[in-house]
Amino acid sequence: MDKGSIKWRIQKWNAVLLVTLAGVMAAGFFVYEREMRLRRLESELSSLTGSIIPRTLSPSRHGPRGREGGERRGPEGRGLERSDSRPPLREILDRPEIRTVDQILGDTDFYFIVWDRDGSVIARSGNARDREAFSVEGLPVAETVIFRTDDSIEARHALPGRRRLVIAYPMESFNAEVWMFGLVLTLGSAIVVILGVLIGWILIGRETDQIRIISDSAVRIAGGDLTQRVPEGDSGTELKELVRVLNEAFSKIENSFEQQVRFTADASHELRTPLTALLAKCQSALMRERTSEQYRKAIETCYGVGTQMKKIIQSLLDLARIDSGENALALKRTELSEIVAESVRMLHPLIEQKCLFFESDLSKIEAEVDGLRFLQICSNLIGNAVKFSSQGGTVHLRLFVEKEVVCLVVADRGPGIPEDEMESLFDRFFTGKAKMQNSVESTGLGLAVVKAIVAAHGGSIAASNRVSGGAAFRVELPVSKSVAKESET
Repeated sequence: MDKGSIKWRIQKWNAVLLVTLAGVMAAGFFVYEREMRLRRLESELSSLTGSIIPRTLSPSRHGPRGREGGERRGPEGRGLERSDSRPPLREILDRPEIRTVDQILGDTDFYFIVWDRDGSVIARSGNARDREAFSVEGLPVAETVIFRTDDSIEARHALPGRRRLVIAYPMESFNAEVWMFGLVLTLGSAIVVILGVLIGWILIGRETDQIRIISDSAVRIAGGDLTQRVPEGDSGTELKELVRVLNEAFSKIENSFEQQVRFTADASHELRTPLTALLAKCQSALMRERTSEQYRKAIETCYGVGTQMKKIIQSLLDLARIDSGENALALKRTELSEIVAESVRMLHPLIEQKCLFFESDLSKIEAEVDGLRFLQICSNLIGNAVKFSSQGGTVHLRLFVEKEVVCLVVADRGPGIPEDEMESLFDRFFTGKAKMQNSVESTGLGLAVVKAIVAAHGGSIAASNRVSGGAAFRVELPVSKSVAKESET
């Protein structure tokens, strides 16, 4: 597994997060549990003190206090030492009413000592440690006070007559219990972290496998197999959306590549035909001596072919520059109606030749456009309308603003556009049936150039057939609100 892979990096951060969370939670729980155990132990010590006092120091049922210094061993099982004539502590602890105290003192880690006013030991448990009696100075009488020392946790009680009782629990025993709990807690946390890492590795692997599939598909596509697509699988919503977008992008790349191949083939074909005619005419003229008139006709033919080739090459250059963005638009506030009128004047010889009539409705509109490119749009569309109009026909021109969009409509009364050609009308090198039937000279690039220029302006172009006959082209270009308001006034 590559340590630089997404799966490895996600798993690394997942492990760090799990270790951090488990460590913080374990530490917090350990501190909380330790404090709770301390409080529980202190409560038990206080309870033991309140249960033992009235029984260990009650008046003796066996007569007055024994001789000074008298000492005897209690029954076996508690190993208690006494220095007075009171009943043995074992007898007291064996009473049914203090069975709970006996159970607690049965823990060998608990011990107690009772001192008389002179510091002598009255009673003690067998496991009690040797220690001096504590001072009662400042200690309230008949009240249990809990002390935490380095060696033990103690419940100290000052009895009347300056007698003293202490019940203690060794600190090392408490720490041993707590650290054992900490060890179990650490092992449990480690198991949780290991299980979390393993489960995370499996789950992350399932998701990153889809990323690997996407990467492999992209590599195959980059290698030239444009038909490849990424399988959607059963991944989450985000990856499904990514796969969908990538497949759409791959489809567009494939279509663009196919169009580029067709474009190259069509361009080669369109240039090869006139070039072949040009070379054939030149060869024919050079094969033998010709009259000046024959040479003149040959040159005129060559000139016509060369002009056609120039138009094709110029259109190809325009499309290439627009596609690459090399030839950026020179946007400038321009009066559009004047450009439309200029286009009509440029085509005046063709218009006169066909005796065409123009119906124009051109509003005064200013917009941010590239004037030369907009002139190219108008010239191509109006030129097509002139070419396909019948002798003495009418061409309709409209320029207006509609919903903050500049609209240019060019309509003719020609043969119209076959429905099966509508989708291919703006394709490069497309020549429809109408052009062939009417013997219209065309490179098949004019409408493709128009569409590219309109798209570069952020606009759109559409073609349709008129009910009364003929075709109509509608160009829409975006315009600012301020410009639209000025045009309305």
